[in-house]
Amino acid sequence: MARRARVRIGRGAFRVCVVWGGAWLGVLGCACGGAKAPPATPESPAPIPAEARVHNIELGGPLAVREAEFSGLAWMGDTLLLLPQYPGRFPLPEAPGGSIGALSKREIEDWLACHVQELAWQPSDRCPEAALTPAQWPVDDSAVRPNIDAFEGYEALVVDGQRAFLTAEITGPPHDIGYVLRGHFTAESPPKLVLDPPAHRVVLPRALPNTGLEALLLHDDTLLALYEACGVRRLHAHYWQPLAPVPMTHVAYRITDATSPDSRGRFWAINYRWPGDDHPGPHIDRISERYGRGATHRQTDAVERLLAFDVRPEGVVLADQAPISLRLDLERARKGRNWEGLVRFKEGFLIASDRHPQSWLAYVHAPHAARLP
Repeated sequence: MARRARVRIGRGAFRVCVVWGGAWLGVLGCACGGAKAPPATPESPAPIPAEARVHNIELGGPLAVREAEFSGLAWMGDTLLLLPQYPGRFPLPEAPGGSIGALSKREIEDWLACHVQELAWQPSDRCPEAALTPAQWPVDDSAVRPNIDAFEGYEALVVDGQRAFLTAEITGPPHDIGYVLRGHFTAESPPKLVLDPPAHRVVLPRALPNTGLEALLLHDDTLLALYEACGVRRLHAHYWQPLAPVPMTHVAYRITDATSPDSRGRFWAINYRWPGDDHPGPHIDRISERYGRGATHRQTDAVERLLAFDVRPEGVVLADQAPISLRLDLERARKGRNWEGLVRFKEGFLIASDRHPQSWLAYVHAPHAARLP
């Protein structure tokens, strides 16, 4: 086995990995001969599982527009960061390179307590206004943009103290390219996100149009970058410098973001299918066969759900836990809600969409599944 090279980032050292699925094997499949999925029970009829309701959080201010195209969420302490795919669309006088959004955990809690009565939460002080207006934190990516041709935006964000890690993508020909970027937040108020020149890139398989490194997570001293077309067959995950295989369980449809792993190494990922998406594989949705399809999912080809994975020594493995299916908006089901940001929050998750159909922030209440560290 090739040694895992360490990449120096600030004070510490991290291993950087790219993860995508390998050969389709068995019931739910495994990659690289190690990451086995839990068995299905085809002899049992699939139930009709409950679906989690999606509570939209009303946003105001410059980022409350479709063009925000949220592509990632991350916690920095008690501050939620909202990553637009193109921060440069939201320049500030002191930051012509653009900005990202920031909301405090308390104001999100208070808004939900005041506007979603079924949660039965108590606001800490007074109810906020009808809309939450994210603060704008400046971005300096002047070291990145000149070094990436055909830049197509940022796709994921992870924060570790003052350090930040992002992914970006460009589309070929001849190849699609994914980048893992690093940077830091300054000590000023509000903090500025300053990105370093791009150093780590990977040629992506041409499995689907407009797919890249959509999810980024940090486990121990390792960064894992998950390829969006997770279910593509005969593809292997690799470490950078040198490359070495990292197995991951196959699943059908796209993986578009993931939470940070908890103390057990478990994380949740968005698993999404746009109606009409001709995903190349696996062709059978074994997860729905085992756990069933919810009431709204039975009325459309769209799939909007959260899947649990475990980071183990043998690879990234689909957990033996039922998925969280989101209650679909059937009026918009033909267009789908392209969720691209995910973090844990209280008894559930905060989730964000890109411009399809709008750039939204929402809360998913799932107390039975979303166990925090």
